Amino acid sequence: MALSCYILEGTWWSNREVPLILPYFQALANSGNRINLSHRTFRNADDIKYWVSRISKNERAFLYIASHGENQMLVPADGRSPIKNDKLLDALRNAKEGAIEFIHFGCCEMLARDSRRQSLENYLKATNAKWASGYSEIVEWLPSTFLDLALIADLAVPYYEDGKKKHVKLSFRGRKFLRNYEQLLRALGFSGAYDNGVWKIELFPKRHRNK
Repeated sequence: MALSCYILEGTWWSNREVPLILPYFQALANSGNRINLSHRTFRNADDIKYWVSRISKNERAFLYIASHGENQMLVPADGRSPIKNDKLLDALRNAKEGAIEFIHFGCCEMLARDSRRQSLENYLKATNAKWASGYSEIVEWLPSTFLDLALIADLAVPYYEDGKKKHVKLSFRGRKFLRNYEQLLRALGFSGAYDNGVWKIELFPKRHRNK
């Protein structure tokens, strides 16, 4: 089976529903990666709440949220309706059991620089996911999009396809991803966290230099 990837994309430069990120993911899916894509546009927390609740129980999906971000808030293009972090977490709590295995934010500043672990743990608890990740810095479009695609292709898809191989742990995939993309992810302020099932959180990377 292919990995379900749900893209929730905010409007970027205007209120028109123009999916800017979707073509990159379509190219990834068409290049041999086993991914089933679903794309929706959001403008507020209620949109996120609704689409998250529509993901089927035990689907083990990859939820990718792409939008402008600032100080752990999602910021729509009009700038008048920022989604504060507590509202975002409330929306994510509507996920069904086992619906989301991975959640990643392709947004600026969705992790607190001085408390990465707490930020990621909040997203893990809200969705009951095994993996959460995002950026603590203001990131540029092209390098961050490249890393987002690599996260799916080189971590999420292989782990999902491992399926019933109990000896293959997500922490192994996380460390391999870190080795392969360390320079870029550190430059962008990327962090990920893995929940091993007994609420022991493993951070990737463990430390950010000069942070």
